[in-house]
Formats: sequence, C-alpha cells, structure tokens
Amino acid sequence: MNEKMDTLAKKFIKKQIENNKERYTVRLWYKKWAFYVNGNKLANVNKNAIYEYLYGVETLQYWENHHDEPMNLPSNSVDWEPARIALNRLSIGLRRFFWKFSSGHIGNRHMLCHRNEIETPECLLCDHHEERSSHVLQCKNVKTRLHCENLVKTKLATILEEQKTEPNLQRAIIRIICKVRRGDNINPNDYLRDHGLRDAIREQEENLKWYHFMMGRWSPKWRTVQERYLTSIKSKRSSLRWCTAIIHKLMLIVWDIWQYRNQLVFADDGQLQVEERNRINILINQEFIIGGEHLLEEDQFLFEDFDLDSLLRSDAETKKNWIARMNAARHAIDLPEEAQPTEEETGMTQLTFDHFGWTDT
Repeated sequence: MNEKMDTLAKKFIKKQIENNKERYTVRLWYKKWAFYVNGNKLANVNKNAIYEYLYGVETLQYWENHHDEPMNLPSNSVDWEPARIALNRLSIGLRRFFWKFSSGHIGNRHMLCHRNEIETPECLLCDHHEERSSHVLQCKNVKTRLHCENLVKTKLATILEEQKTEPNLQRAIIRIICKVRRGDNINPNDYLRDHGLRDAIREQEENLKWYHFMMGRWSPKWRTVQERYLTSIKSKRSSLRWCTAIIHKLMLIVWDIWQYRNQLVFADDGQLQVEERNRINILINQEFIIGGEHLLEEDQFLFEDFDLDSLLRSDAETKKNWIARMNAARHAIDLPEEAQPTEEETGMTQLTFDHFGWTDT
C-alpha cells in the first residue's frame, strides 16, 4: 500500500511539472481548518517558525541597526555558528551578562541615564560624552587600555598558540585589537595576503567593525584563513573548533574588562564614591548649622556625643546612620505628644542609635 501511494504521489508531481502547474498545499476534506503563513500551509503549529515567518525580516533589520556601531552587511553575513557554540559554553551567569552587554541593556551610564537613574550618560573614566557598551571596550582611560592590552597579550595569545593558529593570523589579531584599543586606524594593506588574511581584515574593518569582532560576530573569512592553513600543513584540526575557542576567550575577556571597569568606577577613590562622600558631608554640615536646640531630650545625644570634626572623619556607615537618626529626630518634633501607635506599628521593634550603633529598645 505504501509503495502504491508513493508511486501515485510521484506520478502526480511529475504530471504537474510537465503541465507547468503551480504546486501548493491544500486543506484536506476532513480538516476543519488549516494554518497558512505567507501562502504556505504549516504541517504543525510551531510558534518559533510562525514568529520567523511574520517578523523575521523586521527583527533582523532592527538588530542590524540597533548598535551604536551598526554592521554594513546583513546579519546572515556573520559566521554565527561558532559564536553560538562559544556562548553556550559560558556559565548561565556569564551568558546573562553577555546578552545584556551585547544588546546594550547592561548597567552602563547610557542605560542608567535612559532609565532616569542618573543625570548624565558621560563616562566617569575618560569624560566621553556617552558611555555605551561599545565605549566600555574602547575607553581612553589609561588604566583600562593597559588592562585590555595585557589580557590580549597574555590570555588571548595563549589560546591562539594552543589552537595552532596560523602565525600571521595570530600576530594580526593581537596587533589589531591593541591598535583598535589605542584608537589607531587599521589599514588592511599593512597585512599579508597569505590564505586570504588581508581580505578577512578588510571585510571586518569596512563592514562588520572591530567592536563586533570582540563580541564574536566574525566574517566567515576568518575561519577560511585558518582552514586553508590547516590544509596546507595537512592537519586534521577543525577550523570551526578553532574559531569557537577564540571567540569563547574573547567573551571572557569582555567580561574581565567590564569587571575591571566596575572596580575603577566604584573604587573608594573613584568619582562616584567621592561625590557620595561630599554629599553626605554637606548634609552633616547642614545639620550642625541648624543645631539641636529644638530636638527632643532623648535625641540631644546626637549633638552632645558627636562633634562635627570627628563625625566627618568617621566611616561612611557611621555618617549614614547618624543622618538617618537625625532625620527621625527632626520628624519626631512635629509628632503630637500623646500619639498612639497605629495598628501597623503595633509589635514593631524600635531601634535606638548610640555609641555602639543601632540597638533594640
């Protein structure tokens, strides 16, 4: 029976081709309904396939122009397979970071300003007018530049050596990343033509950009260079595995650069911490100018036990606790003398601030 049905089906298709008739799927007699997308009947309802049919083109166009350094080639010109494998090799936490960083939704200054959490998006390390993800990898701060170059010349160079990278390709990758990090221009003519190396550099420079190279969005020509080299030395190594290993290391370097950036921004001598200390000191000075004449008797210790000079020299936690207790003391002045606790306040623990910190009363 199966052979007979197969023969009839092939005979029908052959006849349709001979008569130059358009072939299309139809809804069978006993089917109550059928699902068509762009004129094609789907054998089953797959939400991913449906979304790709309906919004695939628009989604690709959005991401091609989403980044502040857009690619000049369509996204299908990128060698996505090694990037996909490399991303899956990361831990869940690093994958989450990479998704946010590559899409621009990481907590950089541009995004924090967009969320109205800060007033200005400028970089705190080099005073660039806007800190986006691409700027984090190209910041002109001397410390971040030297840190990046050190990572490239040690960790990246090691994996390039371990993966038996074509010698000229290995030197070119290290040299180019360091030059891009310093803000120098890349001239493809400065590099050799061996195995198509110059063509790979030119396409990345003119179309895909070096920011996307760091993010694992490579031209297929990079893999071709390594594949031709492996063939010339009669090696059975895989160019796909080589490409995956290098991109995986670059992703880890991007994570390391982001962590180092956070260390500088949030360091004790960083601009954010300096501004926070200045803000707290101003509040303390204002409170001492107002004085504690009108404070309740139980709150007088805030001025009796603390003087301005010693408080300004104390640690940040003590200053914040003192300000919070002072705000509560100012608020207590306006409360009625016999205010009864509300239903929500019943059973709550009252905290008192003294020389030993916050204690239960």
